[in-house]
Amino acid sequence: MIQLEVILGTPASGKTARAIKILNEHGKGSLLISLQNPYAWLKGQGLCPTVPVIDQQPVLVSAQLIIDACRKSGASLVVIDNLELLPSKILIEDLQQQLEIVGVRRLIFTSHLRRDMVPASRKRLAHTRYTAILTCPLLGK
Repeated sequence: MIQLEVILGTPASGKTARAIKILNEHGKGSLLISLQNPYAWLKGQGLCPTVPVIDQQPVLVSAQLIIDACRKSGASLVVIDNLELLPSKILIEDLQQQLEIVGVRRLIFTSHLRRDMVPASRKRLAHTRYTAILTCPLLGK
């Protein structure tokens, strides 16, 4: 069964940094889908150069692009940075099932925490199977 995790935090609280740390620790078999930061910036933040990155404009991202990238890279860990920028036509529950079929065992999203401490993505994640939620510091890195 695929493990779903969500890294929650306010803006600039270290969500992407946390994701980079997880990717680097996992090593081979990881994949980053970055919807907000280009590869050069991620590398400058410490992302290991062996971690494959898809840095697309959100409008160009589809479930099939993500699935194909997972197949090609043999990823067992996929991080999607940032859930709010993932096109709404991509249903999280369906993506989760399709990724499990191609061998992904762990799927992590970064997501914003609103000022009232409610996840901005709560409606999109309402029908998914959570196994963990990671929180970032609320007051900076």
